[in-house]
Amino acid sequence: MRRSIRLFSWRGLQRAQRANFRVGALLTLLMGLALCAEVAAQTPSRPHVLVVKGTELGPDGQAYAGDVNDAYAAVVEALGALGLPYRTTTDGEVAHGLEDLTRPAAILLPYNRALTPAELNLLTQATHKGVRLVVFLTTADSLTQALGVQPGEAVRVSATAPTGTLSLRGDPTKLPGMPASLVLGASFCRPLTGVGTETEAVAWLESGSKEQAPEIAGTLNGVGAYLGFAPAPGHKAELGALLWAVLGKLAPGVVSETLPRGPQDIGPVGRYASLLE
Repeated sequence: MRRSIRLFSWRGLQRAQRANFRVGALLTLLMGLALCAEVAAQTPSRPHVLVVKGTELGPDGQAYAGDVNDAYAAVVEALGALGLPYRTTTDGEVAHGLEDLTRPAAILLPYNRALTPAELNLLTQATHKGVRLVVFLTTADSLTQALGVQPGEAVRVSATAPTGTLSLRGDPTKLPGMPASLVLGASFCRPLTGVGTETEAVAWLESGSKEQAPEIAGTLNGVGAYLGFAPAPGHKAELGALLWAVLGKLAPGVVSETLPRGPQDIGPVGRYASLLE
């Protein structure tokens, strides 16, 4: 009897030790995962831009849904061709707090007709934390004021340019990397009727008239850039050149992500795939 009691107790002790080991291992794993999550949260994300697709069209805005989608597609296409790191989201996702707007270096609004109060509030908070905005054509009054611009009436490009293209004149001295002349696909344009004292004009609409002073179509300030047109697909290289110059000024860390980091990234060189080869 005593022997069986001793045997039972020894086996019970072994089972208890194994159970304690499993619990300890599980607690160690959970603590490790928590530490990893904390480190990841504190580690800066790779510099990138966030493109917000306009899904809030506003009253009677359904007629412009095609232009809104075209503007979004044109910007994404141009960023992809440049190799610039970007992420995409929508008005609704931003408004519901599904995106951390403090992580991107810049936020692009290709054609966002109707920002909800919640989305506008979150975008404004992001600008206060140093995130730069790149706004095409239209945005809320408070953001146009922050960008230091007063846009005029929007008109269809086809009504002012029979070719359906928009001609811009840039100033490479104010915006390094921007072409002096640029032809873009655009559905609407909206020249600026006023620019704040701390906002700098960097692009003008080509009027074709020597008597008429060119109207301002693009500006920069400490909050971001305003570009007075809604881009359209078909001019990927030209729009890319403009975005490269604008982001190079506002979010240089994003542009530097595409620069070669060694001889393996340079090439092809002659018959070799890279300088390293």
